[in-house]
Amino acid sequence: MPRERIDYIDGPCLASAIRSGAEWVASKRIHLNEINVFPVPDGDTGTNLTLTLKAATDAIRGLEDRSLGEVSAALSHAVLIGARGNAGIILAQFIRGFASEVQGTDRLYPKGFVEALRSSVRGAYEAMAEPVEGTVLTVVREPVDEVARLVAAGETDYAKLLERMHAAAEESLARTPELLPVLKEAGVVDAGGEGFVDLLEGMLRLIRGEEVEAILDSLPATAPSPPQIQQRDLKYRYCTEFLLEGPDADVGELKVKLAGMGGSLVVVGSLGLVRAHIHTNRPEAVFDAASELGSLSRRKVDDMREQHREFVRWAEESGRAGAAAAGGDQAGAAAAGNATDGQSQAGRRDAVRDRRRRRVRIVTDSTADIPPDVALDLGITVVPLTINFEDASLRSGIDLTNDEFYERLQHSEKLPTTSQPTPHDFIQVYEELSWETRVVLSVHISSAMSGTVRSATVASEEVRGVEVRVIDSRLVSAPLGLTVIAAAEAAREGADLAELTALVHNLSVRGRVLFTVGTLDFLVKGGRIGRAKGLLGKLIGVKPILTVEDGVVTPVSRARGEKALLETMVELARPELAGGEGGTLGLVHAQRPEMAQRVGDAFREEFAFDDVRMFELGGIVGTHVGPGTWGVSYFRRRPAP
Repeated sequence: MPRERIDYIDGPCLASAIRSGAEWVASKRIHLNEINVFPVPDGDTGTNLTLTLKAATDAIRGLEDRSLGEVSAALSHAVLIGARGNAGIILAQFIRGFASEVQGTDRLYPKGFVEALRSSVRGAYEAMAEPVEGTVLTVVREPVDEVARLVAAGETDYAKLLERMHAAAEESLARTPELLPVLKEAGVVDAGGEGFVDLLEGMLRLIRGEEVEAILDSLPATAPSPPQIQQRDLKYRYCTEFLLEGPDADVGELKVKLAGMGGSLVVVGSLGLVRAHIHTNRPEAVFDAASELGSLSRRKVDDMREQHREFVRWAEESGRAGAAAAGGDQAGAAAAGNATDGQSQAGRRDAVRDRRRRRVRIVTDSTADIPPDVALDLGITVVPLTINFEDASLRSGIDLTNDEFYERLQHSEKLPTTSQPTPHDFIQVYEELSWETRVVLSVHISSAMSGTVRSATVASEEVRGVEVRVIDSRLVSAPLGLTVIAAAEAAREGADLAELTALVHNLSVRGRVLFTVGTLDFLVKGGRIGRAKGLLGKLIGVKPILTVEDGVVTPVSRARGEKALLETMVELARPELAGGEGGTLGLVHAQRPEMAQRVGDAFREEFAFDDVRMFELGGIVGTHVGPGTWGVSYFRRRPAP
């Protein structure tokens, strides 16, 4: 039976095609995970593409009879929220580029299709800070060029266009190992590119009338949850606010649930939409209780202790200025103050609020391993990455503690994988911070190790009402944590965005870590072995000393026994630290606090550090280095020889 000719694309056609393509990708997700070697061989490309497309199909459920523009708008919003991983974000940008070109369109004909696809390619390339050919980028670009050639030659049948687009994508995919040596070495094609080919094949199967098994709805729900910061318990420290929405959201019910959880409770609204305010020690417990009645948004937690410190600083400064202006006329100043006391209090409140909004707020991610109490004291917002075990996906530092992570790791037959936050996770954080500041500095793990910087960058371009600057620190764990802490301390003292950016760049090039691992197995399995691969098979009774250079784990020395390892670390640091004093020393460990303390004692005695901070490796970094890791981090005082 001849295939039916397709002259145009409308809303129902696009919705059906996306669903069929997504289902086919989902059916291939395990294979895509297995061939995933670039940019990091962490075995999650198939999972990330499937989750991204699942978000898209969920969004257009029920829109099958809507216009092309409406379906595209829903797709554009959904894939931004649900994009996962490098390939997922690129695919999301591809879809969003297409959607932007067809807004307000009921039917899309071939010439318009070409323009929309070209916009898609631009979107995909713009998602990458440094586009690399031989990846999914090549596999989406070259087929679009082929479609453009066919349309220019007069082809108007979408069935034939999609057939040729799929064939061109397969040809492009087959060439990826020639463009990217790491693929050729591994004997595979690009996993993200193959995922795109699978998407097109799923669409073709719909046109051919071939059955595609529906499996997306049976996959576990893994919709991103709002990022949170693990918080410590202090007496009425936090002013907590949120908006509650849902059919069960009720003023009276919410009051009952929050009674006894704090003071200054205010709940207003009506059935379905409720606004709440409470002073509490346990904002997370408040959110958990409220979430039983509906979904939360506009969540805001203010550290009232920090607010008070800022007010005291302002009062001291304004008091000094007022005394100077008064010229010694204390009686006149007192009379004027009494006469306008209400106005003065209002002015002080406005000044404190304005000062808080001018202050740059600092955002980082959970790979910085910053202790929760330090993050709270300095007002650092930590966006969690996700750890994917076989039976659950859990946010590092939110859904499980470090101890719980290592307990799970010990009993897991298969090494878990890790996932970066989605752009939507960052959008929520930036939007919430826009209530408190005009400027955000977002400092993250090296882009060579994670796509977190890319997610943050996409979000920074979408958010409104706040200026966001994203920095690729090229660091991870303690060096990143030390850098972020230094930036937060400078921000609290009034440094502006330009000063903070310069500070972070300066520290990031000076940041240094020296560490050793209990076993290289985790680095090997997690694909982070880098240039340390040469140590394999050569370490009988000997342990490596490793560092991170340009986002790659690199061996610098080796020694036999912990005493010799520590002595060697001191000697390695000597050319960079000798002759100076002061500064902050970072100690890093994974279930080896006693060894980290020994490192701290040795380095403080040898190099005269005046401050020491302990960093316990959380689940994200811990997944790749394993328990038994310990080491030291610092900022170079002298250039490396």
